[in-house]
Amino acid sequence: MNTGRGNSTRLFLAWLPVAFWIGIIILESTPTFGADHTVKWIRPIVAGLFGPSMLKYLDFINEAMRKTGHFTGYGILSLLCYRGWRELILLTVESGLKPVLKTADFLKSLRGLWWARASLLAILSTAFVASCDEFHQSFLPNRTGVFRDVVLDTTGALFFQALILTFSSFQPKRTGSPSMHESSPIGSMPL
Repeated sequence: MNTGRGNSTRLFLAWLPVAFWIGIIILESTPTFGADHTVKWIRPIVAGLFGPSMLKYLDFINEAMRKTGHFTGYGILSLLCYRGWRELILLTVESGLKPVLKTADFLKSLRGLWWARASLLAILSTAFVASCDEFHQSFLPNRTGVFRDVVLDTTGALFFQALILTFSSFQPKRTGSPSMHESSPIGSMPL
């Protein structure tokens, strides 16, 4: 049986990567990472890799890289939020169950429901952070806060959640009767 202190540690470790990743998003939301600055950083890379003739496509390449960063960065945030929400849900359900119901088979039968709830909460959390980020950017002189970026960020979250669903369905069958946390530890795949 887990103690309150052990549960607190589990939750802290589940949400620490989320806090770290949101910190990265906050850093990237500053004027330093505006399109007018990132284009200066990628100019020598494009010229060095593809030659000066490709510089005529620099604005397109900059925009494509920035939007790919949105999609991927918020997809990763969704993945991290999923881990945090899943752990919180597991602890909440586990603490509310009567001991007689804490069997491996019963817990396994509920896992799909827990994972679906964690996935939905991860998508909503990602959309919230994306909305806050775009709102913040609307006040910066060289940034724009646009709704289409929130849609792109949320699409990245949906895609990463689909990856979780896809890869979790290929998880190998285990023998024996592992406990709920042995079959899905916080740091192991599938998420």
